[in-house]
Amino acid sequence: MLNNGDILGIHEKTFLSFFTRIAQLIGGYGSLSSITHIGVARQIDGLWYSQEMDGRHNVLTLISFYTDQGIQVDVYRGEGINSSPDFIIPIFNRFMASPISYNIIDLFKIGFHLIFRFKRAGSENQNSQDCSPYGMYIIQAANWIAPSNLSKMPSPSELCSALTLIGTM
Repeated sequence: MLNNGDILGIHEKTFLSFFTRIAQLIGGYGSLSSITHIGVARQIDGLWYSQEMDGRHNVLTLISFYTDQGIQVDVYRGEGINSSPDFIIPIFNRFMASPISYNIIDLFKIGFHLIFRFKRAGSENQNSQDCSPYGMYIIQAANWIAPSNLSKMPSPSELCSALTLIGTM
């Protein structure tokens, strides 16, 4: 079911995810609002990982870390993503090669946009990102073309709404 480069829509239930879910509900994302975290599927030595931002920096997390806790993980696929290991693994490695810090200020920008419809600009700092932009930048590097109306700083629901649901883990 999984391909390298698939977006993982993770339904976390943490303190921070509560606010993410509320902002996305107010923003009109309905059932997608329960997706509060994003990762990108990556296979290493037969094991599937989520390449993601963990609230501090970029990390690799076994997908089973989520599923073993009963956390729902939806799998989304973008049209045109080149998931061939020869193509996408160097992209993954490039995004893991230098530390990227988590940007809490961007979380507030995303929330204000969803709730108050404020226009927001994309984060200009590629070294400081949240989970959704991080995942989006990876799949864009793998040939996914984002819809023109998708923000450069999408919420988890916004990013998933631009992709095709493949299944649920």
